[in-house]
Amino acid sequence: MKKGVEFTRFAIMLAAAVILTSALASAGFFQEALGGKSALGSGLDFLFGTQNITTASGQQFLVFVAIFVIVFVAAADIVSTFSTFSAMTSWIIGFALAIITSATGLLSQLSLVVFSFVAGVGVIAIAGVIISAFVVAFAVHFGISGLSGWLKARKTMMEAETGAVKAAAGIRALKAIEKEAAR
Repeated sequence: MKKGVEFTRFAIMLAAAVILTSALASAGFFQEALGGKSALGSGLDFLFGTQNITTASGQQFLVFVAIFVIVFVAAADIVSTFSTFSAMTSWIIGFALAIITSATGLLSQLSLVVFSFVAGVGVIAIAGVIISAFVVAFAVHFGISGLSGWLKARKTMMEAETGAVKAAAGIRALKAIEKEAAR
């Protein structure tokens, strides 16, 4: 079977699984909201290791499913790329690894650490943007006219040096041609 056809078939099965899981999760949350834990909800808790998720955190479960799918596909791709297993075996191993990471709670902990790190870096980046905006505003407000003359002179010197380098390279090339012609 061609690789593109196999991947398309897998992508369709994966999309169907995500849609089915989302629908089942919504049904489980709905039944739990009506009173009592459903067998479906208990099964999902057992499968994904999400015993503490309640109806109020249904969106968190859907995010968890998305992260689960990412881990599943990444693990399957890594196994497929760096091993001699067939493509289907790699997908089964990837799914098993994703189940193991979620059932042991590693998936939740890993996503918590990664998202906390990304949020921290985002906060630092936003603070940097705000601080630099104030620095630029103060520089413009208090005037940088004295600095503009120096910047123009520096730019002119840099352009002159670039031109001199190009001229020197041209002279060397002409001397090399003249030397070859003299032979």
